[in-house]
Amino acid sequence: MKKALLFSGLLLAVNVLFAQWTTSGTKVYLSDSTDDVGIATSNPGFPLDVHGRVHTTGAVIVDAQTAGSMAAWFRGIASVDANVVLQGGAGYPAFWMSGTSGYLKIGANGGSEPATGAINIDDLGHVGVNTLNTSGYNFNVNGTAVFDGITVKSFSGNNPKGTPWADYVFDMNYQLPSLDSLADYIKSNKHLPGIPTTAEVEKNGIDVGATEAKLLEKIEQLTLYTIELQKQIDALKAEKSPTTH
Repeated sequence: MKKALLFSGLLLAVNVLFAQWTTSGTKVYLSDSTDDVGIATSNPGFPLDVHGRVHTTGAVIVDAQTAGSMAAWFRGIASVDANVVLQGGAGYPAFWMSGTSGYLKIGANGGSEPATGAINIDDLGHVGVNTLNTSGYNFNVNGTAVFDGITVKSFSGNNPKGTPWADYVFDMNYQLPSLDSLADYIKSNKHLPGIPTTAEVEKNGIDVGATEAKLLEKIEQLTLYTIELQKQIDALKAEKSPTTH
């Protein structure tokens, strides 16, 4: 009988402790059906469910339970973005990582959520630097960029226009346009054959790989024109040279 009374007393004490414990107006609750603990909520949906802010002076370590499972999940309520803020210390900028409607925005800073991140990734995997609008490209930079090196491959898929490298100009079967036909084309179109117009460049920009290939084509054509002209000059010189006896 004494043991039963003692056990009942302990259950009552635990119930009072969790159901009625109040600190600065915040109550802690223990769910009778799931043993979940709620802070500032009487209906916890997780083993520990906190409705409000949580602060720690140490690190937070989250271990995923199984391979491929999520280690952390940050989500906003309906119509509210999910934000993670990183700050080096008081007086330093607060950098934001925000999960918005269709975008992950990373790296901009401020006292409130920035409208645009330094890096922005949409739900199709397109990446924009200082812009949310990638205009359908996989990567778009709103501003200047500098590279230590850049390589444009002409493999299928990396060269959407399929422009071949220009060594075909030196093929024996290549038909070099006559200078007369080239002059007529330039007079009528005000640009070289195969080279986009000013209006096209202003509207669409340039494909770096395709443009480099076309410029090389023009250089190789000029080389052939130069060789042919040199042959003609040499022939004229030979005709005008006095006959040696």
